[in-house]
Amino acid sequence: MEALYEHGLQPYAMDFRGFGGTHPDATGYVEPLLCVTDMESVMQWIAQRHAAAADDEDDEDDHHEAASTAGGSRSSEPSSSPLPRTGQVNLLGWSQGALVAQLGAQKLAWAAGLTASSTGNTTASTFLTTRPRGLLNKLILYGSIYDPLVRYPREPLYRLNNQPNQEHIRNTFDMAIEDFTLEGSIPPEPAKLFAQAALTSDPIKAVWKHVYQFNNCDPARIQHPTLVIGGDQDPYAPLRVQQELFGQLGRGAGNDRVWAILADCDHAVHLLNDGRQRFIQHVVNFVQSD
Repeated sequence: MEALYEHGLQPYAMDFRGFGGTHPDATGYVEPLLCVTDMESVMQWIAQRHAAAADDEDDEDDHHEAASTAGGSRSSEPSSSPLPRTGQVNLLGWSQGALVAQLGAQKLAWAAGLTASSTGNTTASTFLTTRPRGLLNKLILYGSIYDPLVRYPREPLYRLNNQPNQEHIRNTFDMAIEDFTLEGSIPPEPAKLFAQAALTSDPIKAVWKHVYQFNNCDPARIQHPTLVIGGDQDPYAPLRVQQELFGQLGRGAGNDRVWAILADCDHAVHLLNDGRQRFIQHVVNFVQSD
């Protein structure tokens, strides 16, 4: 996050319910569609916060312009604030979080198109050829585990045991460090520090429920510029999976699609010695491009 900030972006990290600093809800479970709803709420908060900051900056600029005009000079120096002057948010999801981000992008594309149709700005015939202008600006699917060949089973329709989750699975060092699979990609000490930090923030593993909701992931329904990025030796997102995802992304909406393959990297590219800087550069270039 520090690296993204240093490159002129304002990053935010969201913990789903039961992860990191966010406590689980009364059910004790994590559900995909509920994560999407929470994610959308956070995106709305970010957009509103930045819009307010931009308004304050505009007011300050107007004040300075009036004062400098009266004094016979104007400053042409740009603002150093990293806050984007837009009501849209760029969204990045990693691993299973990329599935949540994909579902959210599908929902936001549909909502933006529906709003445009209802206000007369477009018609049904142009819905898929007009880029939706809504909350989401660009989408980044990083190490996505989307696989069209995987179908998550639905749970029984009728069951007596619908009690809150009482299962507490303690996280372990080996679980926390399992994403590092390439020898030499990260020194032992940083890997150990990462595992220790993970155990501190997530001593208890979150328990997912209703994962069949991920079956609704359909890349063809994404109508926003999208970056698919991952390591070439990612065991959870092999190149076959990345290719399927990229090839099926929504077409006909005039949206750029970029696929970045990072050599000699596995699932946790952003934590690797060499891969980290390349990952950051790809993300920054994609977000800042017109």
